[in-house]
Amino acid sequence: MDDWRYWLALSRARGVGPRKFLRLIETLGSPERVFSRTCGEVAAAISVTLETAKGILENRPGRFEDEQMEAMARTGTRLVTFLSDEYPPLLRTIYDPPPFLFARGRCLLELFRIEGVPGADRPWVAVVGSRKATAYGRAVAREISFGLARAGAVVVSGMAQGIDSCAHRGALDAGGDTVAVLGTGVDVAYPASNRGLIAEACRSGAVLSEFPMGEGPEPWHFPMRNRVISGMCRATVVIEAGETSGALITADLALDQGRDVMAVPGPAGAPMSRGTNRLIRQGAALVESAGDVLAALGIEARAVHREAPREQGVPDGPAVMSFLDAGPATVDQICEGTGFDAGRVMSCLTVLELEGLVEKGQGAVYCKRRMAE
Repeated sequence: MDDWRYWLALSRARGVGPRKFLRLIETLGSPERVFSRTCGEVAAAISVTLETAKGILENRPGRFEDEQMEAMARTGTRLVTFLSDEYPPLLRTIYDPPPFLFARGRCLLELFRIEGVPGADRPWVAVVGSRKATAYGRAVAREISFGLARAGAVVVSGMAQGIDSCAHRGALDAGGDTVAVLGTGVDVAYPASNRGLIAEACRSGAVLSEFPMGEGPEPWHFPMRNRVISGMCRATVVIEAGETSGALITADLALDQGRDVMAVPGPAGAPMSRGTNRLIRQGAALVESAGDVLAALGIEARAVHREAPREQGVPDGPAVMSFLDAGPATVDQICEGTGFDAGRVMSCLTVLELEGLVEKGQGAVYCKRRMAE
């Protein structure tokens, strides 16, 4: 294993951004080897002056790197470098991939493959949106993420308040996997209210960041974080976004990276719908469910579906199915009849739909499938 202190030191050298960092290791070898080269070799590798190259080579590992390594050891954090098999494969292909990621949680290799299906890749899908989400947006984010995770996809988001948090929660409620990309160090809970959610994401999936341990939130961190979210994923789904929402930055980055962009439509004229509705007008795929997302990606849900343990079942399924015995109903009608909130009902309906027990008709009306009666 490479000495991670050299990776950390090279990333802090003045004038070395992600692209120059990667050019250095491609041309001269690992970061440790870079520091053994001459000023002339470094200068020639990345087309900088000898003075700049001298400054890079003087930035050898020191106290900061030692403190970072100690913090990583305390929190069970590892460095996933660009040269590692664990590095997200799609992220390698973007214009400016981070040279490394701090990672907590499961090995990412476990999240790249479909268990029991040799050679099959699991789809990673970003689900993002406004921090100031409405009740509708939060419910849809949980429903779509629940369905995607239930179908075997990895749900990726940014652990912000609002849509991001609901996306992670939906995936976890499905017993699926989620990856959070932070705009802080991986040991910093931001917002603080998500401390528990971050811990759950570490157990079920992974928490990643390109920022040092202990690094707090800065405005410029989040656009950088967004390129990683979109860059790791086959598609980005935007659920609620105002005209200046950061989720729109993620969508733009996804387009630049050649990824699919999808959006959930919202009420005409609603502030939180302006961004998503504009994306649809500009050509983003209109999606309303996890099934729509999978279909747009050309994925058969049953092909990647992972059976839930028998004891999990569908906890609210009997009550919802019993209500549907009386005939088709909307989500609001089911909520009123069962006493469940909208998010709970929509999550349950997603599972029942994936299990082939209910189907969604026109006007968002749900009914039992005949074959299940």
